[in-house]
Amino acid sequence: MVSSSIRWSVYVGIYTFLAGVGLLIPLWVIARTVVEILGAPPSFAVILVPGSSAVIGAVVWGAIVEQRNTYTYLLGITGGLVTGVLTVLCWTLVVAAVWGLEAVLAARIVILFVLTVVGLVASIAWVPLIYARCQ
Repeated sequence: MVSSSIRWSVYVGIYTFLAGVGLLIPLWVIARTVVEILGAPPSFAVILVPGSSAVIGAVVWGAIVEQRNTYTYLLGITGGLVTGVLTVLCWTLVVAAVWGLEAVLAARIVILFVLTVVGLVASIAWVPLIYARCQ
């Protein structure tokens, strides 16, 4: 039997994937560009970007929320923020590995914008997860 913590981490991963797909709508141009400069077809952005956030989200939920066995809104907001920031940083590191640090420095304003948007949205998006987990 799968434990409740693991089951909830999987739920959070799925939820984070769906939230990531929704966030691609306003950030599509940026996500498509990142995937294209990495040599993948633009349509892969729909799977790769939210897919990475799903894995990161499940791990962060397990580490921040389930590990403590405490379900507070502050932990939900923190977990969402950490997930969003880690996802953006992960893709930033991938771009730096492929194109070099100069590419990242040239796009620093765009990266800061994406970090801000993703951080805010992810923080807010995780509040319903904490509410559901408390029920």
